[in-house]
Amino acid sequence: MLKNSKKYNKGISSVIGTVIFVSILLLIVTLVGWMINEFNTYNTASQKRSEFDWEKESEEIVITKIEIDDEINSFFLTIRNKGGVSAQIDTIWLLTSSMHYSYSTYIMLNPGSVVLYTFTPTDVTLDPTGNYSVKVVTTRGNIVSVHYPMIIPGEGVGSGEPSINVGPLRLEIVYEQLKYTSETQHSPIPGWKVPPGERLIFWVKITNTGNDVLKLLRQSLFYAIEYQSGMSGSAQKAWSFFIVDPDSTYPPGGVIAYNEIVNPYYLYPNPDGDWVAGGPPVTVKFSSQYMGQTGANQFPAQGGYYLISIGLYFEYQGDEMGINIPFVAIRTIGL
Repeated sequence: MLKNSKKYNKGISSVIGTVIFVSILLLIVTLVGWMINEFNTYNTASQKRSEFDWEKESEEIVITKIEIDDEINSFFLTIRNKGGVSAQIDTIWLLTSSMHYSYSTYIMLNPGSVVLYTFTPTDVTLDPTGNYSVKVVTTRGNIVSVHYPMIIPGEGVGSGEPSINVGPLRLEIVYEQLKYTSETQHSPIPGWKVPPGERLIFWVKITNTGNDVLKLLRQSLFYAIEYQSGMSGSAQKAWSFFIVDPDSTYPPGGVIAYNEIVNPYYLYPNPDGDWVAGGPPVTVKFSSQYMGQTGANQFPAQGGYYLISIGLYFEYQGDEMGINIPFVAIRTIGL
């Protein structure tokens, strides 16, 4: 009887061992399958994210013209897709001096296309003599702003735009030529109004109108002087935004110190010798509080008004030179 009991127990143990082994094996197979599935899901999501980031970076929408027709209470917006990918605008914001309004829309732009869009705000009676800001938002999250009335191009030298020419350099004063990025604004938008209390990068287009290549030096800066009614002398305050690396994107982590040896800005002359037209414009970025460093500067938290000049130091035809160019006036305000 005892002998049979031992045999029985041995058989039971074998069955239990087999069940445990099979359970562990199934658990391992399930775990490996789950890990493979999670890995594939992560790779797919990462690939989609990289593709989305590339498409967002390649998207370049500009509003080249804005007009008001008060008879039909509408804006006429001329919108151009300068980027290499199709873009869809799904939201339009209208900003007045006291209110912000959002409207859903559908505007599809293929690469290179231009659309004349009629925007009729239902909450505002438009005044052709008033001041408005219009922002269009794409499905990828890029924002493009335009102000009404728009700065109208004059009869400047070369491109037909209002411009400042000093020595071998030209700065064009056009709404889309001065831009900024910040801690909350990661794509460059027009920089005539910027947020207070946020670190900034200013983007300025500069053209070489000389007859030889020009290299910008690290002493170059975007210089802002605050002005108020009755302010003068020692009461005035100034902020320096020194030149930063061409690959800088937005602060704080996207600010790269400028190294004129490793990655300088080169401005090339017109290949046909046409100094009036000038060479290809170059976007120069200014941000750092200190020369040759990464710490982005910012304006005070309260709103203010600033006169801007740009000091440019450069090598030209074997010599180092510097010029100071009175540029524009900007303001800080909650956007």
